[in-house]
Amino acid sequence: MYTEINNERRYFLIENSDSKHIGFPKGHVEYEESEQETVIREVFEETGLTAKPMQDFRSEYSYIGSNGHHKTAVYYLSRYDYTNASIQQEEISQSWLLSYDEALKKLNYPQDTVVLKSAEEYLNEAE
Repeated sequence: MYTEINNERRYFLIENSDSKHIGFPKGHVEYEESEQETVIREVFEETGLTAKPMQDFRSEYSYIGSNGHHKTAVYYLSRYDYTNASIQQEEISQSWLLSYDEALKKLNYPQDTVVLKSAEEYLNEAE
């Protein structure tokens, strides 16, 4: 998730209330829902923001969750029109709107830094 304020790109990060994972909004696909529909729904449920996923930027990685199950996280780079977030207190303890360099420092999972670096490269090439 990113937006622009005064022509400066800012990335939206959240902290999960339970795991303290600092990363990007995400969630589970519901029955017969596309990945992009999941992005739009989950981002809105967790933050009140309207995501506009980019179809040509998709990133994924696999990991083992705290319960020992294999999981795959899929991310679409998504733009949103700047507005204040309304975070879902049950799932998110904090949120930030940060520059690329600040966001890189704030992320606490190495896989997420790879996603962010890829997103920044993609956006810079598109300019």
